Amino acid sequence: MENFTPAPPIPTPDTLPQLRALGHKVGYFQRCLTDHDIEIVTRIKDTNKTNPLWGARLNSEIVTFRSVMSSDAGYETFRAVGDKAWTKTRLRDAGINTPMGTLVNKERLHESFEAAAQVGLPCVVKPKAGSHGKGVTLNVNTFHDFKRAVDQLDREVIVEKEITGQDYRVVTIGGKVVAGTLRKPANVVGDGKRTVTQLVEEKNQQRAANPSLCRNLINIDDESTALLREQGLLASDTPERGQTIRLKRVANIGSGGDSIDVTDLIHPGFAEICARIPALFNSPEILGIDILASDISLPPDNQDWVVLELNANPDIDIHRWPHKGTRRDIGSLLVRHYFPHAEEATPKSVELTFKRSKNDEKFRSSLRSRAIEFGVWGTGFVTNEEYFLRLEGTTAALDRLTNWILANGSTARLTATAPSQESDPVKQLTIRPLEM
Repeated sequence: MENFTPAPPIPTPDTLPQLRALGHKVGYFQRCLTDHDIEIVTRIKDTNKTNPLWGARLNSEIVTFRSVMSSDAGYETFRAVGDKAWTKTRLRDAGINTPMGTLVNKERLHESFEAAAQVGLPCVVKPKAGSHGKGVTLNVNTFHDFKRAVDQLDREVIVEKEITGQDYRVVTIGGKVVAGTLRKPANVVGDGKRTVTQLVEEKNQQRAANPSLCRNLINIDDESTALLREQGLLASDTPERGQTIRLKRVANIGSGGDSIDVTDLIHPGFAEICARIPALFNSPEILGIDILASDISLPPDNQDWVVLELNANPDIDIHRWPHKGTRRDIGSLLVRHYFPHAEEATPKSVELTFKRSKNDEKFRSSLRSRAIEFGVWGTGFVTNEEYFLRLEGTTAALDRLTNWILANGSTARLTATAPSQESDPVKQLTIRPLEM
């Protein structure tokens, strides 16, 4: 049987599902847990379909989660900070800057717009609850802009004075700053040769190879077309070399924005502000803090800055696989926060034989995806009757894959003897891990 050599991620139709599974924040966090030989428990009765309950067990100790939040302090904070108006009041009472704004009722449209004008135009319109930049409209200047912005939102709407600055996400674990990311709206940089469309296609190829960004490619939509027009361009035009072309207004990674690591640049003054915030909101184990500032590397006293909002269920994967900058393994930091005695485990080798699935091609594809997601790799072959795999991974990862195989109608057993290859046709099978 051939020796295995790890390979970097390759963005092909076969590997994209594996990239997406690994790069999702829960998939990444669970992979960090199994890398520390911590068992994943998924069969927990729960009625919450949006953030279903799951668990992690080390020896006799079990912690339950919703997404990457603990099911107690973390989830309670998640529900609380979902009310952005209340969150702003709590922050202001603690002496932390927030944008000037007010809560309005969109059903009283003219009265609401007058309130927005008093806050100051241009303004930002956003939902009272939500995340990932959904429903946020910038540069609202006119009554028509305002009506179009609130039409897509629920009855209660937040209106804030629009502030210029860089958009940062800072993450705390256990009340300590562990990562910082500069978020830039979707953009491309001209080379003097290719059109905007071609530049977007090239950047999307780069994003497709990134586990965190592969689900969030840049789409040239009506907003992009309008922004291009403001810059005197069409998607078919060729920008000058070095010219940065904005394609979205909001610095949202989900709509194609850039994530750039700035952890080592965070000024101690901003770090102190961020470290104070979790205690104001039930001390969640992990908290994402969105800051608008001129430059997070400079003292906060020397610039205008605000805390925009909080997220108790932050996308930890954007720090592990940023568009640019140093990778920060905050998933493993979170593991060690919940399980202080956990250590990264040494992979072991096992041989696994099981009866093959009737839907062979589909099953093999699913097997590869699940193995990579769980942190298992190896080689093997398939006969007309059974699979034989020589696999490597932590005990928790191997057990998780074996349980998945059993749950999908296969009869599996650990074995030290390979089935005969003499009489049956053979298909080779290789499972290569994607780069963490």
